[in-house]
Amino acid sequence: DLLIAKKIHKHYVVNARTEIANRPDVIRKMEQAGFIALLIGVESTQDETLKSMRKGFTVEQVRERFEVLRKSKMIFNAYFIVGNIGETEEQMLSTAPFAQSLGVDLIHVSRLRNELYSGLSELVEQTPGYHIDEKGFVYSDEYSSEHIADLRKRIDRRFHTPLHVLGVVIKLWRSV
Repeated sequence: DLLIAKKIHKHYVVNARTEIANRPDVIRKMEQAGFIALLIGVESTQDETLKSMRKGFTVEQVRERFEVLRKSKMIFNAYFIVGNIGETEEQMLSTAPFAQSLGVDLIHVSRLRNELYSGLSELVEQTPGYHIDEKGFVYSDEYSSEHIADLRKRIDRRFHTPLHVLGVVIKLWRSV
């Protein structure tokens, strides 16, 4: 409200949770105030993984929320993590089609990585067949660190086709 009232003309890119969709009135005001992109942590295409990450939402809720978000002119970037404990290659590769079904504009796919104080190292130690490499990335006996890195790149290429990227550029150009 203050950005609008003071007529501050800037562009904003911010992180948000999917729950922002519960407030379409706020989304409209954000657009009026100059917000051009929301970066949203979706993290996984699997309910079991979302639950283990304590995300507080389900895949179905993500779908419902993006039905609301797609009505906005803003650019939406969804963050995903692959190589989660128990995740199959098929589940990892479902990231691009899932993101397309949501209608997001961009995705950023990361590999599961152990961070200091995250508690992930303890979980990996308790899960047979899982390990942490020298860079902190989690891998398994079934999927090497290199294989997961390759899957991440494949997902990115499947989603960000030249035609799709052109559409995002046009959407961004129209919104600013």
